[in-house]
Amino acid sequence: MTAALQHPGYDPERLLHAAEEMPCRVGQAGTLLSLMGEPAQYSYPSVFLYGHRSTGKSHVVGTLLKELELPHATVSCVECVSAGLMFERVLRSLFGPDAASLLPRSPSLSDFVRIYRQQCPQSPANQTRYI
Repeated sequence: MTAALQHPGYDPERLLHAAEEMPCRVGQAGTLLSLMGEPAQYSYPSVFLYGHRSTGKSHVVGTLLKELELPHATVSCVECVSAGLMFERVLRSLFGPDAASLLPRSPSLSDFVRIYRQQCPQSPANQTRYI
């Protein structure tokens, strides 16, 4: 029997399925959902998760984002060897390959923000985008 994961604003069936995907992590998932708030609310600008390796941090976050169908981009800091690669992955995940192709050869943070801001009106979201 899986413990109940409840939060206003989210489909109870999706929450149940998410809870089934991460047994013994429902408490942590509930805490994370309370920090994220309801889908149409603004959430904290950043949340820092820490803990020992292989304890389920990425699994809990990834499962919630995927199962609740929240707009997100997942980036592994180990795999991204440059800022440009990280910017490309984020733009590709949130807006598609056309947005990523707008980056210059050696993009800066200001290039990324400029393109992100250009793409937001073309692809409006009615909820927070998570990176």
